[in-house]
Amino acid sequence: MNLEARLSVMTSAPLYDPSTDSQEMFALLRQLKVDSLPFLDQVRPGPDHSQAVGVNAKGDDQKPFDIAADEWIRQWLSEHFESGVVESEERTSADEFGSVEQGY
Repeated sequence: MNLEARLSVMTSAPLYDPSTDSQEMFALLRQLKVDSLPFLDQVRPGPDHSQAVGVNAKGDDQKPFDIAADEWIRQWLSEHFESGVVESEERTSADEFGSVEQGY
C-alpha cells in the first residue's frame, strides 16, 4: 500500500472509539471531579496554610493541604472500588483496602 492509500485509511478511521472500559473510566473521573469540588473549596490553600507541618516520603515539606488531599483521595478510592493499594508521596508506606482475595 502506497503512502497516499495509507494516509487515506488513517484519516478515514474514527479518531476515538471508546470502549466500555474507557467509558466507565471517564464516568468515574467525572464523578471524582464532582465529588472533589466541595472538598477543594473547604481546604483550598491560603496564607495560613503555607507552613510546613511535616516531611513527606520524598523528603519535601508537607503542607496541611497535602495531607488533607491525600486522606480525601484515599477515602474516595475506598468508597468507589472494592479493593486496592494506594501509594503516594505523602506517606512512607502503601495502604491496602478491601479484600486482597478479590483482586485490585
